[in-house]
Amino acid sequence: MATEKHFLEQLNQHLGIAHKISRAYQPDADERADLLQEMVYQLWRSYPSFTGQAKFSTWMYSVCLHTALADRRTVRKRQHEPLVAWHEQIPDPPLMTGRRPSSGCSTPLRRSLPSTRPSCCCT
Repeated sequence: MATEKHFLEQLNQHLGIAHKISRAYQPDADERADLLQEMVYQLWRSYPSFTGQAKFSTWMYSVCLHTALADRRTVRKRQHEPLVAWHEQIPDPPLMTGRRPSSGCSTPLRRSLPSTRPSCCCT
């Protein structure tokens, strides 16, 4: 109980750090509130590992910064363009005019091959 009370006192005293980082990394207000909640969760989760070698505010800044960076990475992975957006930019193939290609060897291909050795069965 004393640990929880001490944590909440320190958290309330330095809560501006979390707000500052969340504003810097998340422009949307709703997303910023989610990020702030995640920061507090990560602080509480990692509080048992806080040894006191650094000031609480320094440790809190580090945890909040890493949480914001991790959130930014996961947001980038979740964002993707829908198929329709880039699909519409692919140009249509040019229309073929004239005769339909035959299933056998075509005349231009035959002329480009050496005459000594035919490349297919139709000669």
